Amino acid sequence: MVPGAHDVVSVGLLARVYPAAEVERAIAACGRSEQRSRLLPARLVLYFVLGLALFSPEPYLDVMRKMTFGLRQVGLIAPLCVKRLGRGGSVGRVS
Repeated sequence: MVPGAHDVVSVGLLARVYPAAEVERAIAACGRSEQRSRLLPARLVLYFVLGLALFSPEPYLDVMRKMTFGLRQVGLIAPLCVKRLGRGGSVGRVS
């Protein structure tokens, strides 16, 4: 499933309302910055949670695809992260 133009516009608007710098500041203010570098940095997790609310009736994987596609389109995530997630790659382990 390829996200449509509506999805990209929705994610673009989300990124505009909640710019990356503000998201990073909010994460730091809560003391929730990553201790280690992971596949899903705290900023992407926050955008994913916002995406779950934006696309609420949709399954998690569809929301992740829409969010990664849209955030890549607006330049907020690198293509390598999107390739791993798009192939069904591991999101990471909980230890």
